[in-house]
Amino acid sequence: MIAYAEQGSGKRVCIFLHGLFGSKREFVELIFPHMPKRGWRSIAIDFPGFGKSPGLKRANNVSGYAELLRAFMDTLGIKRAYLYGMSMGGAVALSFGAKHPERVVAIAAQGAPESGREFSIALSWLVHKVRDWSRLGPITFRFFWEGFKELVATNPSLLREVFSGLLSRAEAEMVSDQVRAIGLEDFFDTDAVAAVEAATSLMELDLCPALRAYTVPVLVLDGEAPASRALASTPRIMRLLPPGLGRAYLFKDVGHMATLLRPQEAAQVTLVFFKAVPDQRPR
Repeated sequence: MIAYAEQGSGKRVCIFLHGLFGSKREFVELIFPHMPKRGWRSIAIDFPGFGKSPGLKRANNVSGYAELLRAFMDTLGIKRAYLYGMSMGGAVALSFGAKHPERVVAIAAQGAPESGREFSIALSWLVHKVRDWSRLGPITFRFFWEGFKELVATNPSLLREVFSGLLSRAEAEMVSDQVRAIGLEDFFDTDAVAAVEAATSLMELDLCPALRAYTVPVLVLDGEAPASRALASTPRIMRLLPPGLGRAYLFKDVGHMATLLRPQEAAQVTLVFFKAVPDQRPR
């Protein structure tokens, strides 16, 4: 069962896909207020193990989430949709577009990783070790996780330290109370095993061959100042996409958290791009 929220009605359907340790809450509270309610049906989902969706025993990975999205669209009778994905959600959107191009009109991918090779060897090693721990010692792993959540509950600033690698110093100072509250709620709603499995899939990701043969129009979004080289995927994705298929847009003064810090701008830029793409439905 996939938890989701929606607003508006119309022939155009836009599905929003969150990142690691995120949920539909980010889009409902930050993006939906800037989406039109007439003519557009906006839907935000929780991946399994995130937000209010129960976890899966398997397929907690980018490829599995792409297939889950297909099943979700089938259940709701959605033949074709626009996709907006942030971070991991962007990777899922790009993976879905490669596997099921006939189901997508256009994609907006913000801060989407395209290859696990861009992450440091040390980070990849650590993520794999934590994944192995969650599999071989699930009881001790969950005991540790619950203890860490208790620490965060009494000292929320710990969460900022944990995710400091995703935020530049300037971005950290721009985080509003609303975004901070969303982040804490999302963290507490996240299933640790699902998060670790999903993170491992990002370390093993390779969308490069698929992007070279891509057929779906893509708006590649990101902040102009990501906190690390691994997160600066926009120029790499643009080089991989066939000429003329992609368009890049960089948000000023922010990095990987552009969607959360510039929600109105994100919605406006995305709508302009989506409206310019003709919905050429297959006969």
